[in-house]
Amino acid sequence: MLRQITSNGKTIKYVKDKKETKKYLPDGAPDKFEFVDGTSIFTYGNDVYEVFDVDREIGNYAGNVCPICQAGEMSDFGGCATCNNCGAQLKCGL
Repeated sequence: MLRQITSNGKTIKYVKDKKETKKYLPDGAPDKFEFVDGTSIFTYGNDVYEVFDVDREIGNYAGNVCPICQAGEMSDFGGCATCNNCGAQLKCGL
């Protein structure tokens, strides 16, 4: 189980340990905090950060979280598992 952290709807990181979450949120107390359907929502000015658990794995296959940047998802592009965030090409069927 991983924890996904998004900022304004864009994934910024997947983390394994809840303690790592704070590293990817702005410093200081949020202007507003909500907990809705298992999602923690932090508001800092105009920026909204959401933190929630996802049933995903870090790995080389399509659908996995990218092991390089840990912010993107691996997709199958032309026979290679390619990260949609950093562009890393990992598992190629050559």
